[in-house]
Amino acid sequence: MNLKENPPQKKNKHLVSLLFLYVALSTLSLFILPLDYITKTYLLSGLKSFANALTHADAGSYLYPIAGVNRLILFFLFITQISSLTDSKNSYKSLFIGTFYGAVLSVILGLLDYYSIMSLSGFRMLDPNVNPLDIQLRLQSTFGHPGWFAEFIIISIPFLLIGFSGWHKTSSWKLFLFAILFLCELALILSKARAVWVAFPHTIFFFWLLFFRTKHDKPISFKIDKKDFIKISFFASITVVVGLIVAYMVLGVKGLPAQDMAKYTNKNIITFEKNEGGKLSGEQKPKSLLIRKFTNPFQSNDIVRQHNLIMKRSNIIESLRSRSGVIWMQGIDVGVESPFFGSGYESYRWHTDILSNIPEFTSARERQLSLDTPHSFFIQLFVSGGLVGLFLWILIVIYVILILLIDFKQEKTYLNIPVILSIVSFHLYGIFQDMQYIPVIWFFILLNIGYALTIGENVLPIRHCRFWKMLLSICIILTVLSGFVYFKYPVSKKISEKYGLWVYATDQNRDNYIGFFSPEKWKTGKYRWSQKEGILVIKGHSIVELSFHASHPDIEKKPVMLNILLNKEPFDKVIFTKEGSITRKYYIPDSSNNIQELLLKVSRTWNPYKNGGSNDNRDLGIAVSEIKFLEEIPADGIGFYSWEQLGGGQITGWPDSLPVKFRWAGMRASMNIGGILKEDIKLFLFSNHPDIKENPVGVKIFGNHGLVWEDIFMESKWKKAVIKRDEIKDSKVLTLQVDRTWNPKSVGISQDGRDLGVAVAIP
Repeated sequence: MNLKENPPQKKNKHLVSLLFLYVALSTLSLFILPLDYITKTYLLSGLKSFANALTHADAGSYLYPIAGVNRLILFFLFITQISSLTDSKNSYKSLFIGTFYGAVLSVILGLLDYYSIMSLSGFRMLDPNVNPLDIQLRLQSTFGHPGWFAEFIIISIPFLLIGFSGWHKTSSWKLFLFAILFLCELALILSKARAVWVAFPHTIFFFWLLFFRTKHDKPISFKIDKKDFIKISFFASITVVVGLIVAYMVLGVKGLPAQDMAKYTNKNIITFEKNEGGKLSGEQKPKSLLIRKFTNPFQSNDIVRQHNLIMKRSNIIESLRSRSGVIWMQGIDVGVESPFFGSGYESYRWHTDILSNIPEFTSARERQLSLDTPHSFFIQLFVSGGLVGLFLWILIVIYVILILLIDFKQEKTYLNIPVILSIVSFHLYGIFQDMQYIPVIWFFILLNIGYALTIGENVLPIRHCRFWKMLLSICIILTVLSGFVYFKYPVSKKISEKYGLWVYATDQNRDNYIGFFSPEKWKTGKYRWSQKEGILVIKGHSIVELSFHASHPDIEKKPVMLNILLNKEPFDKVIFTKEGSITRKYYIPDSSNNIQELLLKVSRTWNPYKNGGSNDNRDLGIAVSEIKFLEEIPADGIGFYSWEQLGGGQITGWPDSLPVKFRWAGMRASMNIGGILKEDIKLFLFSNHPDIKENPVGVKIFGNHGLVWEDIFMESKWKKAVIKRDEIKDSKVLTLQVDRTWNPKSVGISQDGRDLGVAVAIP
């Protein structure tokens, strides 16, 4: 878009202001998120990995609202730029027509795929929740879910009516348009999206209205009398009935084959029943109830009749009927925690995941479900922005429809009609489904609203303009007030205080693992994957045990290095030469602020999705176990390998009567030295790094109160370290810190995969 050659077109000031306020409200609502934690994660992961995590964040992640707001801002900027073009209306018309062509193509491809004339299996996977056993029971076309496909068709099909404008109004052309409408109807029937029958009939009605009221070389007339209304309603009804007959009785609707029914019955599905406490909860139940739903209703067989009989005698059907109500009420449960200003843009699943783990919250309610959305666009608006956000959006829609109708009446701009129908279809379907979380749907409805930006606010009567200016002033005040509430009194803080949470998160230990993904339950306990870097926060002095796990596919060819820093100082180094776990124990001394930070730096990450065979698109470093706190240092110390016997030779200064036993330490090792010492401590240390002459190895020894000995090894030779009793004072722990380790296997010297610092021998 080049706005330099031509001056930008003026946009509707009222509408652009309302849209800006909605975007501002949504952006300000991000203050309810743990922004401090998110900022630290960003600084650790870097722009590329953070952007990847943001792009692929699931609905339960605290990053999901940020991704949603990012899309909203981009969509808002796009429509404001399009609306600034000199020929902005034609630009919008081209976008609408192009989208409609795409919808028709997806319908044709979907029907061909559904009836096995061609296959889309290489393009998309069937959703196993609604299309089990890889059988397309519900037409899915090129989309990831039949419902998404139906939503796209519902909001695109009104632009078929553009075909009635212009010169081509012949009977053959009208029949061609009807054929397209009928194909779309068949596809919608086969998608089995129930909300279609609320959002589609008015489009069929307007199609027949234009079918009968358009004549060649004459303007379209929308004036109809009672007789015309009955005629149009009759043809619209016939269209629906014929579509059902063709779909179910002529072409056929897929059902589960009898031989697969028993197989599928043994699988499980989430259904809704009352538990012993009388509360509705999502539970795993046999999928026999799905046989009735997925089988052709005109098909008769004993298995279907048998299962229908069972279903009629159970209370599952009754609970299924209340499914939408249960889901809606859970959305309202979340929304009422902050009814006026909302709980944050697209944050529904994030809240439900946290709230469902709070007994005080769940015990007071009849619903315990875990779904990505509240299955209603309006409830999602209420959860996201509260009554303020809902009020603001309704104002936008009313204003858009109002100026489109007035402009149509004054200028006879026929494009306004399909735009209005698309907006109405979106909101009718939105009663039963959240629409924001599907980017293409959300973008398209904002395109419709953006089209209204091309119509000046002056189309309204002067008194109406004054009224809308007053409403706009109220909205500005509410948005500013909302921002203050989000920043000063976020709902996350309010709920945490209300229910006694340490942090507002599913994982109450989240703040101790900065830069890590959510915990996963493995056979050996909970683990968290890091990205390129991550921080473990440890409070006070502690003796901890950590397990590190690496799964890089090419790890044997390219070893993975993990560098660990304590309060920004080198602490330990772990080299992975094969897939698996390595366990380390550390003694962490006191600090001035009683908080210690272990910074983990991984040499490289890997992405399971890019590597193939997984849908996991995260950039993974190493997995870290839960921090295990030990009560005391074992008698044999920590950070040491097993004892070894010195083969050949003797250590200078070593007692002749004693055999030489030693053990290797890693980068850091600690040992108990008891209470009050009667004499000095004597240690013998040895380093055999291959490059020791070029890169000397530094060794430091610490007591509880600081450094007590240090030296630099410039050759592979035993050194005697004498630590004075007076320097140790009342220290109970002695810690060796080597500035670097080496791994014999990684450098190709031997198969010894240990990370070696110095060898320690004690007489």
